[in-house]
Amino acid sequence: GLLRTAEHRDLYNQIQTSRGMLLAELGRYSEAAPLLERSLESDSAEIDMNGVLHNLGLSYLQLGRRAAAKEIFERLLREGVRADLEPSTRLYLGDAYFHEGAYAKAMMEFEWCLAHAGEHKIPTPYLYKWLAVTARALGV
Repeated sequence: GLLRTAEHRDLYNQIQTSRGMLLAELGRYSEAAPLLERSLESDSAEIDMNGVLHNLGLSYLQLGRRAAAKEIFERLLREGVRADLEPSTRLYLGDAYFHEGAYAKAMMEFEWCLAHAGEHKIPTPYLYKWLAVTARALGV
């Protein structure tokens, strides 16, 4: 179609990226992941790569692809995650670490979240649950 022509490729990519982001926000992770994966190949300055990576990582986590999610969240932190996405990025990374048995790494991420809970509106009951199960796994 018209949007697949070379002169409209950026617009097409932006629309597909927006679809992927919305699908992830709606919890339709299996539909979102392929669209977000294709968005990573785009060189358009109009695409919010932080948002794409964050939603792709969340999609992978929800689909049980924890190793892939961990790689995405580590990449986000390494490359400079947007401030508004850092708390959930660290929380999800802690989840991925926990499920691979890297309890000390998980605890570090959850402790970061606890230290920043007030400024970022992190749900503390949820966070305390993670801290408790991680401490137990560490034998603390």
